[in-house]
Amino acid sequence: MSESPSPITLRVTVAGDSLEDLAHEALSRGWEFFGDDAEVCIVSGEATMIQEGPHRYTACVVVRQVGTRPPDDTPDDGSHTYARSWYTRGSAEHSGQEDR
Repeated sequence: MSESPSPITLRVTVAGDSLEDLAHEALSRGWEFFGDDAEVCIVSGEATMIQEGPHRYTACVVVRQVGTRPPDDTPDDGSHTYARSWYTRGSAEHSGQEDR
């Protein structure tokens, strides 16, 4: 993991039908903001159940960068943690990335 993560947090409002949907959308927005090579995590969030609309919940979620993935040609000695793999349920289908 890189030692130069961004000190900025990103606050996003997302909608979904489950906790997994909300987390996936928040992390996706984090990668859009910080870059595809960023390791991102959810710092906090607050969800609200909504009565009408296409989704059951909205949430305000804070995402931050915790590091940067090494380039694909860097050997992985097991010392790196990949935030994309933290999203475990169906992460490959949601992110388009293979679990590591």
